[in-house]
Amino acid sequence: MKIAKIIATSAATRSHREKTVLTGSPPRYTSHSQNYTSVERIKTLIELNISSENKSNPGREVDLILVNNSIGNQKFDNYIKELNGKKISNGKIYTLTNQNIGWSFGAYNSGFLKFRDRYDYFIFTEDDTIISGDNYALDAVNEFKNNNNCGFVSYIGITKSAFNEKSSGTIHAHGGVGLTSSKILNMIVDEFGSLPYSTSDSYEEVIMEGEVKFTNYIYQMGFKLIDISEHKYFNYAYDMERNINQKIKPNLLQLLVYFFKKYVKQILFKLVNKSQYLSKVYKNFKRT
Repeated sequence: MKIAKIIATSAATRSHREKTVLTGSPPRYTSHSQNYTSVERIKTLIELNISSENKSNPGREVDLILVNNSIGNQKFDNYIKELNGKKISNGKIYTLTNQNIGWSFGAYNSGFLKFRDRYDYFIFTEDDTIISGDNYALDAVNEFKNNNNCGFVSYIGITKSAFNEKSSGTIHAHGGVGLTSSKILNMIVDEFGSLPYSTSDSYEEVIMEGEVKFTNYIYQMGFKLIDISEHKYFNYAYDMERNINQKIKPNLLQLLVYFFKKYVKQILFKLVNKSQYLSKVYKNFKRT
């Protein structure tokens, strides 16, 4: 049994978000914190992924496949290339430089297409979501095998919605972060020509055409999406750097506050066009 973890990365800087906040349906702490606003900070993400892997015992050998969506930063591209072939505690690192199309989901597609004949199972994650801990790979494979008709094992959880839309077409694994088999992935490629990703840079299209469709295709093919988030085999990198162990599920009070703010915002949204003052109030409230 051969397993690879595809980690999508890029020298493209990210927005700064101090707190991990609730999102999705049901609400979970999946809109994660991040503070990677320079190439040097992004390199720390790669180092954190590698060091976390070396400290873990995944239960089976796991190779890391770093897929770099290049933005033309030669120093970063060379840094990624130099990691190719490096040994880690339970496998090796392989690297691939990719066109910067489709964000992480374009990287997932390229990584799988290049390496699909070498592995039985693939784990997918982004560089700022660290999958680690003892038996993180073995337990996910066992969940996949032991759950009848399983198609994808999600480390972070399953949501029923996207951009406030809820339907069978929006059910998906948060971030596309999880494990599935080469057999399932090849079924997607045979049907659609590739794993799904957007050719647009529109954030909404990237999410709908990439993150949502990636595992929703599996769901629509009749397979189950299994949630193992309660085992907490993941942490968000910026939280991890600050020794914050963010729980995935909110408590009752956090849920009540979340829904109160959500519905108040909806009411304000309906009123914003009636008053410039209310428009300012709504914009300020939305930022909180």
